[in-house]
Amino acid sequence: MRFMTIDSVAENLAVKRRTVERLIKSGQLQAIKVNRMIRISEESYKVFISRNAIRNVDQNQAFNRHSTFDSLMKHFGSCSNAKDDYEEILNYIKENRTEAEF
Repeated sequence: MRFMTIDSVAENLAVKRRTVERLIKSGQLQAIKVNRMIRISEESYKVFISRNAIRNVDQNQAFNRHSTFDSLMKHFGSCSNAKDDYEEILNYIKENRTEAEF
């Protein structure tokens, strides 16, 4: 098992040393103490990274959002008269709520 220092973790994450110390203190990043030195296992570091990774939006979901917006724009135009069409737009969104994600 390999270990990293607080400074090396901070450098890898492009954050300050104090940020890594806070992550350890809060329990978000597991560490061990050897005498007076704190070390983070590579495994613990990888777990932290995977828990905090931002997941990519599903390609189909992104496509559906774009399609919903396009269909609204085609249906209502550029919305320059949005005040006049407010009720119609609101009803359309309510009826298509499952597809409409803004």
